[in-house]
Amino acid sequence: MKKKAILGIVFGNISCLLVLFIIVLHGIVRIPEIPYAEALLGEYYWAPAINFAAGKGFTDDRTYSEASPELAKFSRFCKMSRSKENKNGILTDKLKPYPSLHTYKDYTPKTHRLHLPDGNGYRLVVGILWKYFGYNWYYVGLLNYFFSLLALLSLLYCSYRVLGAPYSIAIGFIYATSLVETYYVANFGRDGTPLWFASYLICMLVLLFNRELTLKRLTNYALLIGVIIFLAIEGRSSSIYFLPIVSIIYFIMIYFFKNPKIRFTHFSFLNNYFIKQTFVFTYTCFLTIFTTFLLSKLMSYFIPEINSARPVSFMHVIFLGLGVWADPSTFGNPTTPGLLRYNDGFVTYLAMEFGRRALNYTNIDYASIYHRNSLAYLYYLIANKYPFFFFYKVVFESIFNTLVNLGEPIRYGVYKAHRYGKLFLYETRYLYKWKLIFILSFIGSLLLYYKFKLRKVLFILLTFIFFNAGMSFLQYGARHALMGHPAYYFLNAVTLGFIFDYIKGLDKQFVKELPFSLLTAIEVQKKAILARISFLKINWKFSIKHGLHAILILSILPTFFLVKRKLNSIEKANIKEMQLVFHSLNKTPLKVDLTKKGSNLPDALLSKSVGIYCTIGQVSKPKPIHAELHLNKKIFYKTNIKPVVGENVILFIPFFYPARNYQIVFHDPSRQCKSYYWSDLKDWKGPLWEGSYDQSKFER
Repeated sequence: MKKKAILGIVFGNISCLLVLFIIVLHGIVRIPEIPYAEALLGEYYWAPAINFAAGKGFTDDRTYSEASPELAKFSRFCKMSRSKENKNGILTDKLKPYPSLHTYKDYTPKTHRLHLPDGNGYRLVVGILWKYFGYNWYYVGLLNYFFSLLALLSLLYCSYRVLGAPYSIAIGFIYATSLVETYYVANFGRDGTPLWFASYLICMLVLLFNRELTLKRLTNYALLIGVIIFLAIEGRSSSIYFLPIVSIIYFIMIYFFKNPKIRFTHFSFLNNYFIKQTFVFTYTCFLTIFTTFLLSKLMSYFIPEINSARPVSFMHVIFLGLGVWADPSTFGNPTTPGLLRYNDGFVTYLAMEFGRRALNYTNIDYASIYHRNSLAYLYYLIANKYPFFFFYKVVFESIFNTLVNLGEPIRYGVYKAHRYGKLFLYETRYLYKWKLIFILSFIGSLLLYYKFKLRKVLFILLTFIFFNAGMSFLQYGARHALMGHPAYYFLNAVTLGFIFDYIKGLDKQFVKELPFSLLTAIEVQKKAILARISFLKINWKFSIKHGLHAILILSILPTFFLVKRKLNSIEKANIKEMQLVFHSLNKTPLKVDLTKKGSNLPDALLSKSVGIYCTIGQVSKPKPIHAELHLNKKIFYKTNIKPVVGENVILFIPFFYPARNYQIVFHDPSRQCKSYYWSDLKDWKGPLWEGSYDQSKFER
């Protein structure tokens, strides 16, 4: 007994040391990045915090930039690019925690209005920090680090309560070493808010439903969850999605799991199973939603400038884009078309171009209060005219990519992480390219369901993951796919913790039997392995109870790939229809120098929808050809196409050419392309698809 107590103390101390190590590691990865932060959202976003700290109200008026030279110099940080590096690879203007700006020339704002009501609470906290500690951009990074640390502690605590110390340490290690999350700590706190507050909500929901429910317990947690969602919305408006997520979880937990401790003494008719569940569900949702909106009203009461903001701005933040593969740098200037990949509906401005070319729909304001001027209405027109194109290229691909690739975070600026850039490249190269995060999460889901019997916890995590993927077609991109990240971290930790626990058990058994012969030791090892996977043995009772669940869970991934395969076949049929028209178009030669990193595109292509053709000739053993479009050494479009087998094969890549200085790059190691051409696609009124086809079939 005494020996067990000593072992418990030792193990407890080791666990505490490991948790402390995780917290220190979390800081070591993030704090050194803060001095190299960039204010990526621009002065329009930070102006209310600057004014509030100066005692001028929470307004985005920028009079200070003219009347106060000190504040004008401070706010210049929002306007300049800080990515310029010297020969040592260190930013020339490094942020410091000191000295801060305390004295500046006074000024009087001309207006007291707020045009963008997004992130009000976040900017208010920044303004309070600047008011009492002086103007310093370093404090923004420290505030983000504080939110990140709270998220880490939340996941550590809830995983410890349901799985134990080894799994808690595993999730802490995964979170601490996430360089994707580190990027938002250093640069993009407003967009990191959904990730951090999703961690708080997962912790609260796991703690709530991991024990038997009582009305008192439900009341306390529902109110607390409402407060967390309010704070999340004050960080980024799109966090309002937490309300339907939490409501779905309430519904699953209350209707599909028994709650015997909830009994009504004075209103016995409520004890009827269905009536009781309905009342409890309605009561819990009401408390959470009421708390969220009550606090929002109180916020607008104490900060009246919020009431002056355009309502459309809030809706714009929630429904920004309505497209996929969106590049955030292209948003904000409706007169300048953006480009990442051109398949019409994929990027906001390319959808606009599609409206102009195919639907005669030119009047687009992506934050318009008028329905017929909005991008949403344009997407309605596209979906109505080309439903398959919209479903496949806009809805399905964004959901599939978010679910499997977590929105491909490598597309955004995380690789600029100053101290850990190479480590990030390795992380994305293997974790995201090989779908390891998704695969480990899938295994973790099975372990939670069958091994640990933590089905409530599993449903909570899966709700975050699937809802986040489901809404991705509305607001797509790596920074819009963060609500599901904590759930992925949790499930990955379950898998890694189980592997560690499994190996540790084998080692103990092997060392214990070491005095025996090698043959005996191997036999013992074999028995130990069989013993540790005994949970996979299925008896008849187990099969009847859980067989359908297993089929359902195991069929999710194959179903997605089967649907994608079917959609690909329909896409090929659409490509053939398009190519029949394109084959008859006039083609202009295009000079492409494969010996250089890029060939400049001619000005004749400016402001046009064009198709680039690569003629290959006879192909029997095709090899993939990689094409990229560059602007200022940045990749804006890339594709990988495998030529078809045929007698006279051609490769076709459509895109919109919005500005000068674009370069096209073909990676064709086998030198399959013989010549290059381009055609003006202005007369084509349908969707555009990239692909390869055999010209000889159209010549006959």
